[in-house]
Amino acid sequence: VLEYHHELKETDIVEGVQLLLSAALQEDNKTLRETFLRTISTAVSYHDIGNSIDWNKLVDALPSLGNLELPYALNILGFSGQAKYLPVLEEYTQHADSEVREWADDAIDNITSRQRASDSPG
Repeated sequence: VLEYHHELKETDIVEGVQLLLSAALQEDNKTLRETFLRTISTAVSYHDIGNSIDWNKLVDALPSLGNLELPYALNILGFSGQAKYLPVLEEYTQHADSEVREWADDAIDNITSRQRASDSPG
């Protein structure tokens, strides 16, 4: 559903993502937490809502996430477009897992490309 607009209102998507984020961060079941984070990642990938949400609690939870959850969390931060998350993402470019390093690099690229696009005249 989130891949397509289906006439969804941005405010409803933001509210849904905030609820999912809260649920994900409280969830002990890693499979459910991964599913919540994947859904949030899809939402921020297809809808320009990353700047409408405070992702600080997600950042705080990063050290507790496993390698199956981290890629989604890093992707979310990348699609937030918020430069304040660059230092955190930089830390994950040194992660022991090469896939996590790759996701961190991609997230950084997402933020920097959004910054360049917003800085361009036109």
